[in-house]
Amino acid sequence: MFSPSDEKIIEYIDAGQYTIAQNSLLDKIRKHPNKTIYRALSNKILYKTGSTDKAIENNLALLKSTPNEVNTLLELNEFFKSVGMEKEADLGFENAIQKYPLLSQELSYIWFENTIQDLSVKQWNKIFSFLNKGKKNKKYTFWYSFSFYLLMNQGNEKDETKLKLYKSFGKKLIEGLVEKEPFENCQELYVYTRFLLLEEDYNTIVSILHDAKFPLDLEMQLLYMEAMEKSGKWTQLHTYTSKLLLEEKFDDFDTWKLWIKSGYETGKTCDDLQTKLGSSRNELLIKIELDLLYKTGQERLQKDIETYFTTFKSKMCCYTDLSKYRDYLSPIFYDKVKSSTDEILSHSLKCDSELITLVNNQKFVRHVKDGQIYQLARKRNDSATRSEFDNDPISDALLISIVEKLSENPLPSLIIQSIAIIKHLLVHDKYNYRLKVWLIKLYSQLNTNDTVLPIYESLKIKMIQHETLGYYLTNTVPATKSSLDQYIDIFRFYLTAKHEVKDTVLGGFESQIYSKLTSFVQFGQRLQNSVSLNFVLQRIIQTSLITSDRGYLNYFAHYLKENEKSILASTWRDNRDFDSEWHGIVVNEKLEAAKSKKLLSIPVDDQVTKVKLVIYAIIFNTSDDSNELLKHFNKIISSTPNVSSNPFTNTLIKMYYNLLKIQTTNINPNESQSLSNFILKNLKIDKLKTQIIPESSILSFQLNENLINVIEFIKIAQFISTQPRAKRSKDSINITRAISQATAKSAQDLQKLDLVQQQYSAIDANVSDFGFNDELGLGLDKKVLEDAVYEIRESIAASTKTILNNI
Repeated sequence: MFSPSDEKIIEYIDAGQYTIAQNSLLDKIRKHPNKTIYRALSNKILYKTGSTDKAIENNLALLKSTPNEVNTLLELNEFFKSVGMEKEADLGFENAIQKYPLLSQELSYIWFENTIQDLSVKQWNKIFSFLNKGKKNKKYTFWYSFSFYLLMNQGNEKDETKLKLYKSFGKKLIEGLVEKEPFENCQELYVYTRFLLLEEDYNTIVSILHDAKFPLDLEMQLLYMEAMEKSGKWTQLHTYTSKLLLEEKFDDFDTWKLWIKSGYETGKTCDDLQTKLGSSRNELLIKIELDLLYKTGQERLQKDIETYFTTFKSKMCCYTDLSKYRDYLSPIFYDKVKSSTDEILSHSLKCDSELITLVNNQKFVRHVKDGQIYQLARKRNDSATRSEFDNDPISDALLISIVEKLSENPLPSLIIQSIAIIKHLLVHDKYNYRLKVWLIKLYSQLNTNDTVLPIYESLKIKMIQHETLGYYLTNTVPATKSSLDQYIDIFRFYLTAKHEVKDTVLGGFESQIYSKLTSFVQFGQRLQNSVSLNFVLQRIIQTSLITSDRGYLNYFAHYLKENEKSILASTWRDNRDFDSEWHGIVVNEKLEAAKSKKLLSIPVDDQVTKVKLVIYAIIFNTSDDSNELLKHFNKIISSTPNVSSNPFTNTLIKMYYNLLKIQTTNINPNESQSLSNFILKNLKIDKLKTQIIPESSILSFQLNENLINVIEFIKIAQFISTQPRAKRSKDSINITRAISQATAKSAQDLQKLDLVQQQYSAIDANVSDFGFNDELGLGLDKKVLEDAVYEIRESIAASTKTILNNI
């Protein structure tokens, strides 16, 4: 524990008041020459003030003395990690544990607590070996064994010899324990069966689960059934599944499938099994599975399909369930679907069940215009029978039609009409997640990007969802105080999650909930250096630079420096969810093709994000040595000639490289001039104008993307022209100033382009009627389109002006 005066010294160091801290430490060292923590803190100040080599030399000497003070060991561990000396970081604890055996368990546990948030399973394995060698404790033996499974499960080790050793060691540790005392609970079984699964030893799994002296939890029950199936123990499997399903009423579809398969394998007739089945959703589906397994013939198969349809056609699950048997649906079935639609449409809708039936029917076969169903639905008071938060069934059918039409040719006119229709649907279906997501996708194709943030916020996205869905805040959201605040809030989630993962993992080990620990660890690892985290970091820095908001810039420049090695690594973890927006609407081959082609995908560019972070790392580097970073930049652009699909972005990246080479290296005047000529040429307004306006349409999202990126370049050029660099020659300084002056001229010229009016003209030329409304048969008033067009015009003006106002 630190004393109050020690805490004060640490506060001085954290605040950058190094002189005060160092004086206090010298006084402490004189009074307490044997307390190694004061020397460790003194070396920390050396490191913080740029004397890295001296700090390393001093701490290596301190390491050789094998201190056993916990605070010193933690300080040395942190220091050596920060300078990339991982081996030395571990040696502090390893040496102390070996030299002071009475302290070994305490030190090992503290070491583990301190490394949890790194989520390094290899390091845990080493620590657990020390814990297991100390005072014998069954819990620590299971920790040690489980760490071998985690090492194999994460898939980083490619050496087959090591993998065999991991499997062997982990398994033998538990076998040594159960020779003396049997398994006590399902969690202990979980660990042991992981190694049996790796060996595909299903016979042993069946044996130990059968002999368990305590009830099996759900996970072990499912494993028991899987092992019986894999080992061909059909009689045993049929007896077990019969008990679960027929006596305990465990109504699980996969278990029903195992029941009929084991019945088939043990010689049961189809009728033997069918007579035991009732009329629940799963049991009616299992009757279809029985027909397919026993090849009972078309008549019986179609009868069972019809029975399911008749029973569940008014439930949202109907299409999803029967679509799995699409290849077996006969023309007679589709005729029955059409007849069902005709019968309902012959009178006014009586209830939501009839509406759901119509929507399901439309998914099977589009028999009438969706608008006809929509108009019928609007004639009745839906809210009387539906919860405020329930989705309107008709929204599904209409979204399917909208996306299908967009897949043919997503022209701006069709995008705008689709926006109008979806906005109208949201008036009655205001909590519909999928409608909102597709609205974001549509807005993101235009220069209406200030509309994205409010919709994203209305999704009520929490915690981990930012990691999977944060990419909806596209690269083209204008840089404003509100968008910066949103990105900061998302970044706070990552800071909070880091601590929560640590607490959760430690709690999982202490409670020995091994079946959950695997997912806890994987969750934490997925958040480390993820695409979404680095995207948010890039957007925060970009927005801060563009808006000249320095409130957060120093913090994130420091964060970038501290995490530079991992951020610039070649592999980022990608946890983004690109599929949920398609759930429930991919009902035919046309839509399957649209999904595979990533129709109207959110404009994200991971490679550009990585390049931008390299650029930021260089401009925020306060030392005179940026050569390694510049080499890394050059390596990226050399290996990928076109980093982005956007031609202007590629031009800007070359301009950045030239600018940073002039700024950070001592090159000859001729090369500097050549590099600057390329920049100056592309900053001239005639050249800029032809590159900023996209070839496809001035309404394309690329217009705002290009404006944001060129303004960011202007801001960075002006920023670095004021940064002192010892290596810079007089010519380099003059050239950088000339570029900065040219950017000021470009900024003035950009303001004069009147891009808003050009976009207005494009809208007027593209949207003259509401033809898509007529095609769907919605019968909407043209004012619905006019209101949407008005909003889009206002949004275009606000978005474009907001971006240009940052100049």
